[in-house]
Amino acid sequence: MDECFKLGIRGFFLPANTTHFLQPLDHAAFAGMKKRVCKLYRSVSSFSTAPVTSLGAHLIPIALEARHILTPARIVASFRDTGIFPFDKEKIIDHAKRNIAAPDAITPGAAAILKSFESVSMIPAPNKVSVKPQNVVKTNQIYSFESLRESQQNEVQRAADAKKEKERVKHSRKQQKEDKENAKQTSKDAKQCRGVKNSARCTATWRSSALWFSCSVCELWKLCPECRKGREEDEMEHVAGCKG
Repeated sequence: MDECFKLGIRGFFLPANTTHFLQPLDHAAFAGMKKRVCKLYRSVSSFSTAPVTSLGAHLIPIALEARHILTPARIVASFRDTGIFPFDKEKIIDHAKRNIAAPDAITPGAAAILKSFESVSMIPAPNKVSVKPQNVVKTNQIYSFESLRESQQNEVQRAADAKKEKERVKHSRKQQKEDKENAKQTSKDAKQCRGVKNSARCTATWRSSALWFSCSVCELWKLCPECRKGREEDEMEHVAGCKG
């Protein structure tokens, strides 16, 4: 709808059960082409004795010849005769009365359709935007092309916002998971001995014992009883320089 609006194409929305007499191209353009195709087909068939093996192959040349009947003038006349463009409410109501039911035998459904036409005063100008956007399409209500276009734009914007919010929540959950993993790893490192044995870090895990050394400032630098042997100077040096 937005692309149609940008290209200057105006939409006209027809009530249910009215398209058989209000669709402009069906009224004269396609109807005339169908008559032309039938006429050409009868003329060709009456002079041909060969059996028809492919109906499509038989009709394609006829349809290509008949398509020349779809002239701009005939298309414009189709829109004018149905009352769609230029908009003619009286002409539309007259078509409805003649095609839906006799005036003295109008059914409730036909009466509702006629009422919907009678409530239409005009089609808004192509660039006019409805004052109050319709975000939800309701039944038994007349909508302009502009109001439905604006409603569609609102739906597209809501979908884009929902997608953006979904991506934000996804990123937030991913970040929370990474923070949790980092905190878990930090907690694990904080409980591991910082000593080195045979060029590899000691794998001993912190135990609440007076034999273990734990920095009271950072609470991360720990030494197991095995690694503490002969490293009293390292302990004092770390405590003196530790800033947490």
